[in-house]
Amino acid sequence: MKTKSEQATLVSRIGRIKYEIISESKGNGVQIKDLSFDTTELFKESKSIKVIFNIEVAKEALKNIQGKGYTSFYFNLQCRPDKGKAYSQADEYADKKNKNIGPDKICFVSQQTEKTIDAVIPYRFLEMKGGSHDLLFTISAYPAKFKKDTVESSNKILDYISNEPYTAIEARIRIVAPKLYKVVIEVEKFKLNTKVVDPTKFDFSMGGTGYPDLFWDLYCGEDFLYYSPVIKNSILYNKKTGSNPFYCTQDDIIKITVADYDNGPFNKQHDIIAIWKGKISELHNGKTDSLKLEPLEYMLLQTKIAE
Repeated sequence: MKTKSEQATLVSRIGRIKYEIISESKGNGVQIKDLSFDTTELFKESKSIKVIFNIEVAKEALKNIQGKGYTSFYFNLQCRPDKGKAYSQADEYADKKNKNIGPDKICFVSQQTEKTIDAVIPYRFLEMKGGSHDLLFTISAYPAKFKKDTVESSNKILDYISNEPYTAIEARIRIVAPKLYKVVIEVEKFKLNTKVVDPTKFDFSMGGTGYPDLFWDLYCGEDFLYYSPVIKNSILYNKKTGSNPFYCTQDDIIKITVADYDNGPFNKQHDIIAIWKGKISELHNGKTDSLKLEPLEYMLLQTKIAE
């Protein structure tokens, strides 16, 4: 633990936001350094806080945890606002025990390395009111276990992440958070435009061709929010369905997709029919909007926006 006078010298402007190191523990052979915070861009189609940091993992650190049955380090990012909802990147893996983790997940390290890790936290995750806030960030390296895969694959099977960090660093920043809105999107109905789209091309059946099995889903930024019930063998979706409430800023990109549900022996991937992308400012609060999508005759929806 550093003294207050030492902490005061660790204030930096490497990124666009000044930060202060609050505490730092040393793990033999693992370093977390060169923190950077940025809120100036629309990251991944969301108004967000981008965190960048460098890590160094030495051979001796891996030997230390391998002696205890671990195979890797997992680098986790946590954020605790003064008023709002805490966020932990580890929540992404809470339901992924025995699941494949792709090689693109650079927050897992199983060999000696030096590299840069970046993470993006959308403001909607933190559920803060608009205005000035102090945020405490903790970046920790946890020992983790992967199972041996009997099938050759670039993926690994996650088994366990330790509750005890090997090393950690805490930093505090002050930001001005954008205003959040609480939103519900309800689709009343939509219909395929058969002059543009051939409805018989979507589904295969033993007796010939069939109409699509229609559904719609909803994303905010890159995050999946809602998946509607499916109406089978139809060109008309006439079941009013709505998302759960979610938070977003006025700049976040909303995506609504209309698709044909496919999960049979001949088709494994849903066929995308139409996509709408926009912001909540393009929708009318409490009124019916008709979205203009060429593959559809119409798509009627209502948006409920609360401040």
